[in-house]
Amino acid sequence: MKEQLLSNQQIFELQLRITGELQAENMYRQLSAISQNLGYFGASKFFKNEAEQEVKHYQKIVDFCNDLGVLPSIQLMSQSYECSTFLDLLKTAYDAEKELLIKYKELSDMSLKSDLAVFELSQWFVKEQVKSVGEYGDLLARLNLADNNSSSILLIDQELLNS
Repeated sequence: MKEQLLSNQQIFELQLRITGELQAENMYRQLSAISQNLGYFGASKFFKNEAEQEVKHYQKIVDFCNDLGVLPSIQLMSQSYECSTFLDLLKTAYDAEKELLIKYKELSDMSLKSDLAVFELSQWFVKEQVKSVGEYGDLLARLNLADNNSSSILLIDQELLNS
């Protein structure tokens, strides 16, 4: 058995981040299915790709824990999402990414004084989340410019299909 090189508080916080990544994966899979059902095939593909990224994020944290002698406890919490418009889909994703950014900033603050390895990991995630929040913010701004015009919304969806 490996020596545990993380404090119980750090393990608890990392387990929360693991749960957050798995919840994000689940959310993106649901948003993909909803998008497909609404006829937004670009968004469906985009959200499916986002789900795969969340799996990679989950694995990055699990690998980090394992390298430091910790087998994290993984808890799944299921949540359902109801979206009926393109705006609902993007706003749901934006809010989730913003919440993850806040949580990784908190992990970063907590770990700065207690564990530089956890701090470095958290900084990687903060950078990833800033990019995600920016990407969804840009999509929401473009959608706002579309001003509920169906053709413009379908054009944005088509661009997501080709991205």
